[in-house]
Amino acid sequence: MTTPWNDANAWISGEGNLSLGGGGVDDKAGSALFNYGKGDAEILIAPSELISTTLPALTQPAGAGDGAAFARTLAASTTHHVQVPISRVLQRTITSTPHGFALVSVSVTYRVNTNDLTSATLGVYSMSLLAAASLPTPAALTGTVAGNTLTHAANLYEMKFTVTTPQFFSTTGTLVWADVDIVIPGSSTCDLFGATLRGVWAAY
Repeated sequence: MTTPWNDANAWISGEGNLSLGGGGVDDKAGSALFNYGKGDAEILIAPSELISTTLPALTQPAGAGDGAAFARTLAASTTHHVQVPISRVLQRTITSTPHGFALVSVSVTYRVNTNDLTSATLGVYSMSLLAAASLPTPAALTGTVAGNTLTHAANLYEMKFTVTTPQFFSTTGTLVWADVDIVIPGSSTCDLFGATLRGVWAAY
């Protein structure tokens, strides 16, 4: 015996986006730039995944024990270059209608301890990993940075890089990452609690 399909629960937009519940209520976060994707995708990057040549320690600033948050603590009197890996997440390399994750913004959550930072900047870069005669020069994405506060305080700050033209990275073998440059004076440290990638997700 078959069960009749309740058509009231199925909804297809003019762009072909499909919802199987709520009359399409769960599908109202479409992207204005890529009408076949969802514009509210978010990927969290844990502090343990952050990469740096200065190897900042993995600590628990609020105290050790079960449930205590981890952070990467950047040492004093050092210029830190920290990379945030950006996964291409099931990227389909189709240039006409690429799928996967289109980057809209990158945010880094941090806290400044004891003394103010000297500077803090954030950028996004890409580079081809395909065979070449020489190492390619990374290409910088155009965007704006906000929230790069330098003042020491107990509260958390969110430094955010917003991409001017969000895009899928549809070229085969493309490495994408964010670069956080933080200059810390003596007698100060900075805790990095992780990063957040926001963008458009198109799975099909």
